Amino acid sequence: MRSLIVVSLMNVRYSPYFESDGSISGAVVSARDITELQQVQEALRQSEERYRTLAEASLDDIFVLDREGRIRYVNASAARRFGRAPEAVVGQRLEGLFPPPVAARLQAAIAEAFATESPLYREGSVAFPGRQAWLATWLIPFLRNPQGQLESVMGISRDFT
Repeated sequence: MRSLIVVSLMNVRYSPYFESDGSISGAVVSARDITELQQVQEALRQSEERYRTLAEASLDDIFVLDREGRIRYVNASAARRFGRAPEAVVGQRLEGLFPPPVAARLQAAIAEAFATESPLYREGSVAFPGRQAWLATWLIPFLRNPQGQLESVMGISRDFT
């Protein structure tokens, strides 16, 4: 004989119902099965973990920039170009990482990617601490806010020096 065991995750809320004299005469109880929600959240967590592993293992530089040229994400490869840990690069603006002419050129490319909301390809020489590199870079529309406005672009750069 086989047994069937069903396990569901439930979110239960209890609210007492008070009479005018302050006594409790009953309760309102609501229950919601959150099993599917938990499964979706776990699948999302696993997906994010896979893509973060891919980005961190990449020899290409992967980064996310907002409209103002502030770095929102950088993988280990890109952070190494600056001789820093990723957490020391995130939050920095391009002007704080590159010489003014290079920062201006990069900011113009970012502005174009935001304006067109289309992938943008550029090749060029970029000065990093201690070395010059020739990079092939794609800027790709990445994250949108709930109103549908583009908030960031993802960049992928390959060194072809």
